[in-house]
Amino acid sequence: MKAIFHYAVSPGLQRLLDAAAIAAMKPGAVLVNTAHGGLVDEAALVAALRDGRLRAAGLDVFAEEPVAADNPLLALDNVVLAPHVAWLTPETFDRSLGIAVENSRRLKDGDALVHRVV
Repeated sequence: MKAIFHYAVSPGLQRLLDAAAIAAMKPGAVLVNTAHGGLVDEAALVAALRDGRLRAAGLDVFAEEPVAADNPLLALDNVVLAPHVAWLTPETFDRSLGIAVENSRRLKDGDALVHRVV
């Protein structure tokens, strides 16, 4: 059985995957978090990875970013780390580049920008 979710962190979802939730996972499971570091209790994750409860973890987010050099997750052999670029597909890159080019044209012409955030 697989459980896949991708939540944003809100007050009720901090450390959604705590020690109890991790203990309820199938032994040898692999935890992948590309959503938000605050969803996972990192101390509980480290403990489960060290004692073999979890086989591995794949992370591109951390509870505190930038990740501290002494974060124990960085020293574990059963953790794969990546920069937070899970969203970056060829399609999203092309769309982002297209918007940047369009906004450059609009800026030059004095027009309102697309997706302006203020």
